[in-house]
Amino acid sequence: MSSASSTYPSTSKIWLLLLGVCIIVLLTACMPKMSSKKDSLTVYNNENTRILYTTNKTKVTQVSHLISKSDTNAAKIVMPKNSRLKYRYVLHQKAHNVNINVYVYKNTYNIKMTNIPVLKTIYYRLSPSDYRKMNQPKAYLK
Repeated sequence: MSSASSTYPSTSKIWLLLLGVCIIVLLTACMPKMSSKKDSLTVYNNENTRILYTTNKTKVTQVSHLISKSDTNAAKIVMPKNSRLKYRYVLHQKAHNVNINVYVYKNTYNIKMTNIPVLKTIYYRLSPSDYRKMNQPKAYLK
């Protein structure tokens, strides 16, 4: 009997090991989920090449506010058929895990926004000064 007890751990050690594993699992499950993603802003040019990326909260908020103060007569805005894309801004919102696309065009003050929860796609008209800012993302967001 003594030879068997020397090769196997005692029952109390097994119970302590199982208890430790259970505690670790429970503590891990109760911890808040930490996402590695942050709110972010990515800007692509008309060739879909990334030219700017930031997680700086001030810069992300700056673009978000600029877009939200645009002309809200979205129902009346018609995009010209010859609109030529200049930049695509992607605003990633961590809270809802959403990527909102904002399309800025070379030849119109109108912008198109897609992937907006509930609304899906809307159109806005930028003021001339906001249009200049959105057409110079590196200068505007430095």
